[in-house]
Amino acid sequence: MSHKMVFTVQSVLFFLAGLATLIAPQQLIASYGLSLQQGGVGLARLYGVTAIMLGLITWIARESGPSQARKAIVLGLFIGNILAALVGIYNGLAGGFGTVIWVSVIIWLLLALDLGVLYFKKSEDD
Repeated sequence: MSHKMVFTVQSVLFFLAGLATLIAPQQLIASYGLSLQQGGVGLARLYGVTAIMLGLITWIARESGPSQARKAIVLGLFIGNILAALVGIYNGLAGGFGTVIWVSVIIWLLLALDLGVLYFKKSEDD
């Protein structure tokens, strides 16, 4: 995928996760087979804001040309998606999560693969 496509997909996912976590954190977490207590709701909403912020960064960056900044965003997203997948795998194997965690892991791994190709490929436009 192109930088623009990967940034667009990542942005939409950040916006969806962020809005869902901000507006309905208990329902979103319940889809993973978990529940939140009062402190967890507030923390989840902070995550929602962070996801929206990352969605804005990737949405704005999707139109950017080759630069060190774009390369840094790609590397950050690559590492972040790998870490998310690893934590998701750990959580899925540890139990307590529903099967939805594996859908998330697959999405994170596919995004990491695309971002890794974009970061490590040799191209004239970077």
